[in-house]
Amino acid sequence: MAFTVWSLRFARHWLAAGHLLRQPSECAGAGQGAAAGPRDNPRHRRRAHATSLSITELYRHKGRLLLSRRKFDDAEKLYRKALSIAREQEAKLWELRAAVSFARLRRDQDRRTEAFDLLASIYGWFIEGFDTPDLKEAKAPLEELG
Repeated sequence: MAFTVWSLRFARHWLAAGHLLRQPSECAGAGQGAAAGPRDNPRHRRRAHATSLSITELYRHKGRLLLSRRKFDDAEKLYRKALSIAREQEAKLWELRAAVSFARLRRDQDRRTEAFDLLASIYGWFIEGFDTPDLKEAKAPLEELG
C-alpha cells in the first residue's frame, strides 16, 4: 500500500517530535519462544523502533484530522481500515487504539450501543496493564457509554 504525501509528512513530523510508532511484531514479547536471531539483538530493536511506523496509527491519526474537518464518512473509512489492519496483524494494542477513536465517533453520532459493543469486545481481551495510558484511555469512554 502506498503512503500518501500527507502520510509521509505526518510520519516525518511525528518522528521529529520524538514519538515512536512500532510495528506490532517489534513490540515487547513478539517472537517469544522462537530461536534467537538478529531481531533479538537489542541494538537492532532500538534502531527498528526508532524508524518503523505503524500504518494503523497513521490511518487513525489521519481519521482524527478528518474529524476535525467534519468529514465523518472519510474518518469512519480510515478507522475501519486501521481496525482491519490491526486485526490482520493480530495487534491488539493498535486495534484498541483504533477502536477507541472509532467508538468516540460512534458516540458523537449517537450510536452509543454500537460504540460500547465495539470497545468492550476489544478491551475485554486485556488481562493486565490496566494502569497503562492506552487502557485508561479506553476505559473512560466505556464507563461513559456503559
